[in-house]
Amino acid sequence: MSSNNMADPRRQNKILRYKPPSTESNPTLEDPTPDYMNLLGMIFSMCGLMLKLKWCAWIAVYCSFISFANSRSSEDTKQMMSSFMLSISAVVMSYLQNPQPMSPPWRTGVQEEEDLVPRLPSRSKTSSRVSPGGVRPHPASPQQED
Repeated sequence: MSSNNMADPRRQNKILRYKPPSTESNPTLEDPTPDYMNLLGMIFSMCGLMLKLKWCAWIAVYCSFISFANSRSSEDTKQMMSSFMLSISAVVMSYLQNPQPMSPPWRTGVQEEEDLVPRLPSRSKTSSRVSPGGVRPHPASPQQED
């Protein structure tokens, strides 16, 4: 070991541990992205919960993930976790209230109602008549008029 230290060209007295620059001395180093995403996530969560908009709830989850990914370890984790749990609860509640798949926000409500109503094929007059025995007459057979 001692022979290895002799061949090492580094000077032990010149080695300094890295210290990140403090944000108190230079406020431009502070990144506001996690705070903005946290606020946006809470706004979208409340819109998703109150207005029952699924796309708002999903955007809230996305914003809370961005906020978590861009935050520093020294920041308050309680606020971030509460924002994340609020966004998850918005998604869960919106799907519990309406389990239909999410529709795009640019579609109108009339189109959504039309999509939910099943379409039945139209019937002709001859196919809707049923004989007293419960058997439909063949379309080629002559119909008896009452």
